[in-house]
Amino acid sequence: MASAVVNVREDSPGDKRLVAYVVPRTGARPDGSALRPWCAGSLPDHMVPAAFVLLDALPLTPNGKVDRRALPAPETDRPDLAARYMAPRDETETAVAAIWADVLGVDRVGIHDNFFDLGGHSLLATRVVVDARAQGFRLMPKDILRTPTVAGLAAVLRSPGQAAPARSVLDPSAPEIVRLNAHVPGRPTLFCVHEIGGGTSAYAHLALQLDGRVNVLGIDVPADETAVSTDITEQAERYLTAVRKLDPDGPHHLAGWSFGGLVAMEMARQARSSHLEIGMLTVIDSVLPSEPVRKRTAADADAIGALLADLGALPGADGPRGLTPQARDELRAVGVSDDILLLGHEAVESHLRIRERQLRAMASFVPLPVDCGLRLYSALDNQWPESLKDMWSPFIDTMEASELAGDHYSIMRLPSIGLIADDIVRHLARPRD
Repeated sequence: MASAVVNVREDSPGDKRLVAYVVPRTGARPDGSALRPWCAGSLPDHMVPAAFVLLDALPLTPNGKVDRRALPAPETDRPDLAARYMAPRDETETAVAAIWADVLGVDRVGIHDNFFDLGGHSLLATRVVVDARAQGFRLMPKDILRTPTVAGLAAVLRSPGQAAPARSVLDPSAPEIVRLNAHVPGRPTLFCVHEIGGGTSAYAHLALQLDGRVNVLGIDVPADETAVSTDITEQAERYLTAVRKLDPDGPHHLAGWSFGGLVAMEMARQARSSHLEIGMLTVIDSVLPSEPVRKRTAADADAIGALLADLGALPGADGPRGLTPQARDELRAVGVSDDILLLGHEAVESHLRIRERQLRAMASFVPLPVDCGLRLYSALDNQWPESLKDMWSPFIDTMEASELAGDHYSIMRLPSIGLIADDIVRHLARPRD
């Protein structure tokens, strides 16, 4: 890019969105399908432009400043994508395409278009879920993460159970295994453990960077919330069992960000105790529970427990799923994200119950030495009481530690997550002893 500017537009009443105006370098012709993931890797979701407009030059005022009033409205036609446009083939695909077009602000959506290439992100995925539920479809944001095309999502919606989470019906206490990128036969598989409130969307950018090179599977919490153990050792045992069912021979490659790093560590310890091979253990910005961390974590769990007890009495809930602005503010204060809030009261309660259990698990976890190597990545901008390298070194056989730009959350986006992905690929390509 030679130059660029971002503007807030409201071309339709009440529909404010960010539009990026880009002047390419000579000979270059980037499009939204390339620029959007690049922006998404380094910006929070709400700051990623919804549309990209290529210009030969930015319009200027007489004094040389960008004339924002002269910037054109973006076209609402489908952007240039790698997939050729194919029209919906049945009522389900037509309904999904119409919902996407409305939420994403484009004129038409093809059945093989990728939701995220069209400008989608986690908050917009939640809007799709809300609109789909209004039409009688059972859907969760993770369904869009797993199958981000109209054809794929429509196939899920046609299946028995209407997009119920892909967990074991026979054993609702079993963890959910979620495919996070395209499966390529013969490629190594990386198992990534869920974050503290459940869910594996934190690994979306890592999975995208590893697409075609490493198969990425997320390990999510069980369908039955009461089966979410408050003991990390028990969680790790269940998750390792699930991993061994999918990959009996190994070597097993495990990864975890934040809370997930503790569970991945315990999984690796149990595997080695059973003489199983751990090919790679990757931990991203995970703090081990020292005494100050335990006390703070236990206090957080108590606060969420109290909030759960009062949640039904939050003032002015507008309907069984509705939440007032005051209620939303109280929930944001304990770490509930906007994409959860959009799903309403029931989803918030579920998220808080899981979060409380995981906090109690973290507060009681006593790490033990692990007989394997560790690849540790820590964010330069964090507030841990001591360096993560110093925290982890007493428990690990050998360790390669790196500090990367960003904070606890942005380390999971570009540019840092791209460096981590390349490092993972290089490590997996090494000859095994």
